[in-house]
Amino acid sequence: MTQETYADKMLRYVCAAIAHPHTTITEHDRHRALEIIRYLFPDESIVEHLYSQMNQDDFKQVKNIREHARTVIK
Repeated sequence: MTQETYADKMLRYVCAAIAHPHTTITEHDRHRALEIIRYLFPDESIVEHLYSQMNQDDFKQVKNIREHARTVIK
């Protein structure tokens, strides 16, 4: 299994878990999944691969989620 395939599969799985019980995955679900994966695997090539597929709006949304999470856990 290639790194790209593994990263994409991980993203789909985390998105599905976040979206439960719904079967439709929203962009917000995807952004939350990206931040969770980044938090769990900060130095992994998985994160590099997933972030390379993001556009500027995706980065802003993930950053907002990251800032919210950091504020909540303080």
